[in-house]
Amino acid sequence: MGANSTPPQDPPLPQDPPLTGAAYPDFPEGPGPVTHLKGPDRDPEGGLLKYEEVIPGTESAFTLLPIPGGSFKMGSPSSEPDRGSGESPQHEIDVAPFWMGQYEVDAGGGPEEALKTSERQELRELRRKVRTLEMEREVLKKAAAFFAKEST
Repeated sequence: MGANSTPPQDPPLPQDPPLTGAAYPDFPEGPGPVTHLKGPDRDPEGGLLKYEEVIPGTESAFTLLPIPGGSFKMGSPSSEPDRGSGESPQHEIDVAPFWMGQYEVDAGGGPEEALKTSERQELRELRRKVRTLEMEREVLKKAAAFFAKEST
């Protein structure tokens, strides 16, 4: 590479689809609802505090933990063996303080201790109903097969 050469650029990252239109046709326009916190989210010196947020219209809540800000070096030094083309140039990143949920939000596979007592009871009841429905379905399949054989 000559003195006036620039390193090859990584291809641009794909952009997220817009939240409205074909990707999310029912997404509401305008700002989201204002949610009032149960307690203070900052201490008197301005630092972030742990707090609980209730999902409007439900009894469900989640806990947010404060993550302190800081800075770090992103990328790898050019002397690092086997580094990829997307790891340079190495540069300093500043991260502002932020909150993160105490538990991962998933499709129901999270730790059971993340659930409130009423949610655990509802989960047990729903699992019981699913087992009952599965057994009833098997009985109905057998009955349908029996009656189909009888009618021929």
